[in-house]
Amino acid sequence: MAKHRITSLVPAERIERAKTKRREVDTKVDSILAAGIQAFDRHDYETARTKFAEVLRADPDNASAQDYMERMTVAAEGGAAAAVSDF
Repeated sequence: MAKHRITSLVPAERIERAKTKRREVDTKVDSILAAGIQAFDRHDYETARTKFAEVLRADPDNASAQDYMERMTVAAEGGAAAAVSDF
């Protein structure tokens, strides 16, 4: 019975480590996203694109980074006023 208890702790520890790692990734993503938004607001699109790409590598489904990337693509295609004026 004691062995069963010990082995059941191992998955719980793994789960806790995974949750901790996810929180660390989320915090990092939030920080990088904020830096990307600041760069976008300064019209530093090269830096913004780099930051949003970094966010998307860590969190491919990040809707904010996807939206900003799409806006920069529209701006690069000649719709700069439309892409930025929606903000």
